[in-house]
Amino acid sequence: MELRQLRYFVAVAEAGSFSAAAARLFVAQPALSVQLRQLEAIVGQPLLLRHRRGVALTPAGRAFLEDARLLQAQLQDAVARARAHGERPRPLRLGLVPSASQTALPALVRALRLAHPGLAIEAREMATQAQVDGLAEGRLDYGIGRPARADQAVRVLHQQDDPYCVALPADHALAARAALRMRDLAREDFVSFGRERGANYFDRMIALCMEGGFSPAIRHEANTFSSALGMVAAGLGVSIVPASCVLLAHPGVVLRRLPASRHRSVLALLWSAARPHPLHDEVEAVVARHWRQMRKAVAAALH
Repeated sequence: MELRQLRYFVAVAEAGSFSAAAARLFVAQPALSVQLRQLEAIVGQPLLLRHRRGVALTPAGRAFLEDARLLQAQLQDAVARARAHGERPRPLRLGLVPSASQTALPALVRALRLAHPGLAIEAREMATQAQVDGLAEGRLDYGIGRPARADQAVRVLHQQDDPYCVALPADHALAARAALRMRDLAREDFVSFGRERGANYFDRMIALCMEGGFSPAIRHEANTFSSALGMVAAGLGVSIVPASCVLLAHPGVVLRRLPASRHRSVLALLWSAARPHPLHDEVEAVVARHWRQMRKAVAAALH
């Protein structure tokens, strides 16, 4: 029996479907199914009932789930104890949305490595929901993301508003205005993420447009805010982006403020209290200090 089989089983049991669990684990669904068939063969009992709408646990599966979770927790504790006896601080495992890699990440890494030269930092770009899952499962120490709602599995250690703006080609007729209304964009072509790449962002962008009285004409899809700004610079369309994107300094693009809306964007430092990192207080202090500086820089750039 392999540890990944336990992890896969717990993920499927909690998600209630193979497709949802495969997306959460970043594995192909056929490979996930094969691993769970092998696990059932080892156990000698069916653990899952498969049906069109998903999966359900058998009585054996419910019993096995309790023990699988216990084994996962014991393994995490064993790893933590082993790392605590090492000579170097345990690695700081950080998940972050792609836009934060150029805004929030550099100052954090520099400050921590200056104070702790031996500290290993493991950074991984990932969507906010993947960060929440990683924190809940003990695979991450911190996340820098844009949560849409509260989640009981994680806590927000620090956050700041990062309001939505519109990114325009620098030579666009609307670029001469200091601020815009959403209805001013009703006839524009839009650059956006596909919903599968960022459901939270996509849903809020659509909601902002609906507040302006229109449904956006999404003609072009990007994978990150940086690539969206590149498409805007090429004159392909306009894009709704967080204000901090002004710090990416993309040539040929200007950002203009939009009216305040209940559909807000925040940048948040996420963590799980179940297993705090030894440098927890320092991480919080560094992020709070740098994000104050970042907020001032954004305000100055959007004057």
